[in-house]
Amino acid sequence: MDEAQYQFLRNIFLSLLLSISLLLSSQYVLAVDLSRTTHMALHFQTQKLNLNFSGDIRKTRFYSVDLVIRERLTERLDGAVLLGHVTTDQSSNPILAGQDTTGGYAGLDLRYKLIDTHRYDLLTRAAYQYSETEANIEDQDIIWEWHQAQFDLINRFNISNNLYINLGATAYDLDGREKASGTLDQNTDFDAKDGIYGHLSLQFNLDYSGQIDLEVYIGSIEGGRIAFHRAF
Repeated sequence: MDEAQYQFLRNIFLSLLLSISLLLSSQYVLAVDLSRTTHMALHFQTQKLNLNFSGDIRKTRFYSVDLVIRERLTERLDGAVLLGHVTTDQSSNPILAGQDTTGGYAGLDLRYKLIDTHRYDLLTRAAYQYSETEANIEDQDIIWEWHQAQFDLINRFNISNNLYINLGATAYDLDGREKASGTLDQNTDFDAKDGIYGHLSLQFNLDYSGQIDLEVYIGSIEGGRIAFHRAF
């Protein structure tokens, strides 16, 4: 485990401890005020998936942290923009510089409520994200560029005023290119081997404007996410 991965996992662990302490210290947990139109969230996430590099299947892990700003556009529709930092880990990459790259990404999404009731919501979400990472070892440079589009279907169950369960599925398309220059000069296209995964999350309301999400991924993408939300 390198230093970047250690720091990422350390941040997740500290965030989880903070989440638990906040929950335990809250004597009264109230429903979030949904009339607020602007929401901000901080996400800590790890994902593991198979990428196809021109027929060579490589297990790849992504560690990321991002800031999301979401705005309500209509009663049922909201949109968001995000900016993030990401580290990739691909130990099977034959180019040493390509085994550990870092960089950033930007994206946007639209989310719409198909069904909106007191105890149950059905939501759809369409999202796009562009990412770029790089690394340099001696005379070898690596740049990764990739685009990801996805569509989500999410079932949200209101268990109580302070607890929601979200169960959903995501179909996604990921395409990119690895650009190597220096000692070795070559360009290699890559994409995701499979394009569907499921996710389950628990959402805790802390007060009228705060939430914490704990989410796990199962399927072609494995991993999890911790998210801190605040409404304004």
